Amino acid sequence: MDELRANIHAWSRRARLQHSISLTFFGLACGLGIALLIALASRVFPLLDTATLIGLSIALAAIGLVIAFAYPWLRHARTSPIAWARIFDQQFGLQERTSTALEISEGNLAVKNDLIRNIQRRDAGHVVESVDVHKLMPLRFSRRDAVVALIFLIALLVALLLPNPQQQVLAERERLRQTIAQQIEQLEQAKQLIEGSSLSDAQKQAAIQALDEARRKLEDPNISPEEALAAINEAQSQLDALNDPTAQQRAEDLRQAGQSLSPDELTNSLANALANEDFDRAANEMRNLTNASETGQPLSEEELQRAANQLDQLARSVQNSDPELAQRLREAAQNMREGNTQAAQQQLNQAAQSLERAQQSGEASQALDDAQTKAEAARQAIAQQASQNQIQGRNQTSANAQGGAQGRQPGQQGQAQSAGEGEAGNQSATGSMSSMGSGSTSESRKSDDFGSDNTVYAPRRIGSDGRPVVLPDAQSQAAPDPSGRASTAPGGGSSVPYEQVYGDYSRAADEALQSGQVPPEMRDYVRDYFSSLDPNQGNR
Repeated sequence: MDELRANIHAWSRRARLQHSISLTFFGLACGLGIALLIALASRVFPLLDTATLIGLSIALAAIGLVIAFAYPWLRHARTSPIAWARIFDQQFGLQERTSTALEISEGNLAVKNDLIRNIQRRDAGHVVESVDVHKLMPLRFSRRDAVVALIFLIALLVALLLPNPQQQVLAERERLRQTIAQQIEQLEQAKQLIEGSSLSDAQKQAAIQALDEARRKLEDPNISPEEALAAINEAQSQLDALNDPTAQQRAEDLRQAGQSLSPDELTNSLANALANEDFDRAANEMRNLTNASETGQPLSEEELQRAANQLDQLARSVQNSDPELAQRLREAAQNMREGNTQAAQQQLNQAAQSLERAQQSGEASQALDDAQTKAEAARQAIAQQASQNQIQGRNQTSANAQGGAQGRQPGQQGQAQSAGEGEAGNQSATGSMSSMGSGSTSESRKSDDFGSDNTVYAPRRIGSDGRPVVLPDAQSQAAPDPSGRASTAPGGGSSVPYEQVYGDYSRAADEALQSGQVPPEMRDYVRDYFSSLDPNQGNR
């Protein structure tokens, strides 16, 4: 019986190996089929690049092979020898000889006659010896599965080797993703500047929350360039709201006041501190002004008059930016002229406190400005990368269109026309992204400029200088004057009509307005700006 069990065990290994080999190409075909579907989908949608698809295809094919080969072994891992004997009795036509012999030996069948048991055992042994397992269980692949796997492999290779129309989109996304990842570090640096500043706790919390929200949005892997720019614009708007609009003007007035203050031994130290914007030191000098005599004694009447005149000059310099400080300085000057040094000292102490607050406001404003600089650098980098992606996409489209035009209508004229359209598309893409990226508008150039140099003003942000975009063949013909006034046009022709340029910019602005990228308080300015540039305005 041990020999019978050994044979059954060997047959079971052979059966599982036969099943594994027969399923090999089936598993390979499944893996290649799934890879082919993903590759075809990646040609319709920007899902995966070619390098990733190649690696994924190899992995799927290997997984299919492993699963197909391991399946029979896992399925029959717990199959008993008696169950295998029943399988082989049916498969080889052994008329249940081996399974009966094993049942008797296991005691599952009650056979008390030893003669019958021995006869059954010998009969099963003779039958096992007569079985040619290599002939009855050949190790063969499935030809049908092999053909299907080969077809899938050829189709997959074609899908991977042919140029993928979505490859350019994926490359642009990757470049934009890398740019955004770099600019997230800029926002982190801005956050560190805010944390180490002299802002109040409430201001710090608001500024950090704005930067954290922008960073959270930028970390979204599916974020679009417009959404990224809108997120940074929103953070910048919140930082702008925290900044004291009078702090910079106050600091500038104090600095100029220190520079313009008349030279005097009594106030030279104060003037130097103000000129260097060291308002803490200026506050100490202000407190000690009544004891600033050259002899170290209290100020004489003549020295009090000189000091009062200097304070009046300082008050006039800061009247517009800090009326409270100016009032304290005038009151201190009046008390000095009246000889009331004690009252003057009280006013000077209050003026010194105003200078200390100016120091704190200046430091807080500087921290917010530095954070704004980091955020603006991040915004410009993302806008520039997005603009380059659009230009490259237009170039690719133009090149494809030019190649098709050459095939259908060979000739230099068709090539020149296609190239001109591609260049116009590049300029439109640059202007469009600049308009959409800034989330705001700025003042336009005067209408006479359009009639003189044919330039388009494309500011990036309110208060910035912007940059002129010179149209091709600008010397040939002046664009229409939006004001409707006649202008003298030199000879020649512009390669890009003014109406087309205006249309591109106007559509970009409309999209930005509809998508909420432009702050509500600036939307009327954007509409008025583009309405003033409308070439059809004079005909209405």
